[in-house]
Amino acid sequence: MDVQSRDRLPTTTSDLIHRIETRFQAPFGREVRGLQVLVLIDGLVLRGRVSTYYAKQLVQQMAKDISGLSIVANEIEIQ
Repeated sequence: MDVQSRDRLPTTTSDLIHRIETRFQAPFGREVRGLQVLVLIDGLVLRGRVSTYYAKQLVQQMAKDISGLSIVANEIEIQ
């Protein structure tokens, strides 16, 4: 078992991931591209691309609010 799969929460988190990922499509549209949310035991890892630093911070805050989990890493790139 590799480290990444060992540290993931059970697959019941797929609903949480879906809610977070779809929540950003309406307000951000094309500003958020390729968003991925990885749920670990100690919190969330965010990946993807946005056009502004402001959008990156909003995505982080919304993910935290929706999930109730902390953000372990915000790997979203600004392009």
